[in-house]
Amino acid sequence: MKLCAANKSQLGVPNVKLIGNMHGNEPVGREMIINMIQYLIDGYRGGDEEIVGLVSTTKVHLMPSLNPDGYRMAVEGYCTRGPGRDNGRGKDLNRDFPTRLDWNNSDEQPETSAVRRWMSSVQFVLSASLHSGALVVSYPFDAPTEHHCLEDMGECLVAGSWRATTESITGDDDVFRHLATLYSNNNPRIPLGCGQHEKFNNGIINGALWYPTTGSMQDYNYLFHGCLELTLQISCCKYPFAHMLEAIWHENHRALIKLMGEVQRGVKGVVREKASGRSLAGARVSLEGTNRATTNTTPIGEYWKILLPGKYSLKVSMHRMILAVLLIVCSSSPIDVFK
Repeated sequence: MKLCAANKSQLGVPNVKLIGNMHGNEPVGREMIINMIQYLIDGYRGGDEEIVGLVSTTKVHLMPSLNPDGYRMAVEGYCTRGPGRDNGRGKDLNRDFPTRLDWNNSDEQPETSAVRRWMSSVQFVLSASLHSGALVVSYPFDAPTEHHCLEDMGECLVAGSWRATTESITGDDDVFRHLATLYSNNNPRIPLGCGQHEKFNNGIINGALWYPTTGSMQDYNYLFHGCLELTLQISCCKYPFAHMLEAIWHENHRALIKLMGEVQRGVKGVVREKASGRSLAGARVSLEGTNRATTNTTPIGEYWKILLPGKYSLKVSMHRMILAVLLIVCSSSPIDVFK
């Protein structure tokens, strides 16, 4: 489902998505997103200032369940493993996405293919995948780089037996940490963790340092689309009883709203041909002197990049030709750059 009250002809309206129930036995995210749909509709109709502001400036995409087959197999009250984690074909969808080393998966699952087509058709800027079984916000990369693997790289990939010694960070690590901390700070339970042996510093952690794996959805979002995705672990119990869901909703709905609002942070604009004023599709937008994720302009020339306050050199190129280099100064308010 997509919710947006912006005029259809309005340029520069960013896309954000929430995905739940990737693991069928973790349906908490499914219920949170279903609730969020109604919450946004009611808030907009009721004139809630924050909700009206979000829905009027953002395209909010909500997918309650990525793994409905697994959900049908899951059992309420199973707080640890239990049936239903995998899809109907017995595959873990969060190990099924293309990686830095393996771009083609001949055994790709239909759910993975469907969500990849969705990501290719919509230029998402910010995303969150809702899970349960822990209380923490993790951010890319989930896959350690080669020098972080203590075993032979090929064997690690085949066996899935990564043993990471350090973080595996992206070029946008400062933004990821900011987003993860913002979510944790707006959730009263996440900083507390799920007991003495599972507490995380400020309620956040780099994916590879905590639960290293390859083929994850959040790594794929970043590597192939430049979309910043967090994994939100929002319940100690994977499949809690229904009477527990209301409390989990109250712990998370404010944090979800705050997180989605961050899609407006940084810089956005439209790339146009100077002589004709024609919008340029497929132009490459990057930040000089950094290894931050690049983005390509949409079919109508739009681009977005979430950035923290600071000075940046924004480069626009196409067909290996530099079209423009702009010095921008970002604050806590978004910058509109129309070139």
